[in-house]
Amino acid sequence: MKMKKVTILLTIFLTILIFGFLNIAIANDLIVVASKATQKASLNWFEFLEIKEVPIKIITPDAFLKYRNELYIVVMGSVNEPGGIGEIAKQALTVEEFQSISKDGTGKMFFKPQAWNVGQKVILFVGPNQAAVDEARKASRDKWFDMLQEWFEIVDIEGMHTY
Repeated sequence: MKMKKVTILLTIFLTILIFGFLNIAIANDLIVVASKATQKASLNWFEFLEIKEVPIKIITPDAFLKYRNELYIVVMGSVNEPGGIGEIAKQALTVEEFQSISKDGTGKMFFKPQAWNVGQKVILFVGPNQAAVDEARKASRDKWFDMLQEWFEIVDIEGMHTY
């Protein structure tokens, strides 16, 4: 059982690395913007998305400008992390929303339609640290899963709505 988990995690990790080297997103991919540290901390979530057959392309914040006009974007990570998503989050959030993350010390999920482009759908999972980001994603799973289900026509046959 342990060997199977290791194999699955290695497969996911290699998939993430391969996605990182691709420069072109397939039409209507879910673009996930996250630092390498956040990517590593979110392997289980990426696995869940792959099981649900959500087409994802994972990029680092330094590559964001190439993808900022994509239709579906998730920005996730600590706003305080060097080289992280802080500047991207500042662009998408209001000043009050951005300040509330640092002030409250908790993570939050935000939905920002048309953050950078008309018709765009953007989800942000942000917080002052990685633990807060993970908690924000887990606490809002019904909300974001419903969105992804609609955007990517996910059939949730067996109540797998449980990540």
